Amino acid sequence: MNQGFQVHDLEWNSEKITRFWSYESERADNFFTRMVGRALFEYVQRQVSVKSPVLDLGCGPGYLTQILLENGFETMAVDLSLTGLIELQERLGRSDMLKGVSVGSSSQIPARDGSFGSVFFIEMIEHLLPHEIARTLQEIHR
Repeated sequence: MNQGFQVHDLEWNSEKITRFWSYESERADNFFTRMVGRALFEYVQRQVSVKSPVLDLGCGPGYLTQILLENGFETMAVDLSLTGLIELQERLGRSDMLKGVSVGSSSQIPARDGSFGSVFFIEMIEHLLPHEIARTLQEIHR
């Protein structure tokens, strides 16, 4: 039953990805790290040794960033969405453990080589364009 909708292929591009995350940043209940961030962090802690400083890449409004800070990790937060970063800065900006909040992409992380002991990249890779995946993984490794 077609109700006036036309089926078409989605042409995912950088602009649409940025718009999607800006839209999602206004809907805090949707964020994976808000719903399960604490359990995710505890699981990771049991599996590997998280080391400071930590990069929360694709941090959104900072729910995982907050958990990292509460657990004593120096953390830098990077996201495409200025909307989410503003909320993060308002909530967490007074923390001495917050080592920066930056607008940036996963393929161009605004930090020097070897800056982080650990990187969290949660709910992000599936939103990258195919040509961005290899560059992003290289950048995280850097």
